[in-house]
Amino acid sequence: MAKKTYSVVAIRPGRRQDYSRFNQGVQVNDTGEQLHTDLLSLSVTIEAISRTDAENKVRARYPDHSIDSAATQQLG
Repeated sequence: MAKKTYSVVAIRPGRRQDYSRFNQGVQVNDTGEQLHTDLLSLSVTIEAISRTDAENKVRARYPDHSIDSAATQQLG
């Protein structure tokens, strides 16, 4: 089976609430910290046979991170 390229978003440890609020338009967290994508998450480009396989590979590579399954995209 041919592999496809996926983009998987991994949410940094301890940042799930900030990530969720940032996606709702909040720019500053409760402690006054300016929120931005690089602070909250990282986007991993990976080859896999399916979307689930891509997410599982990223989970294995970054076990302390959470995966935003809704943000996973096939790139081509």
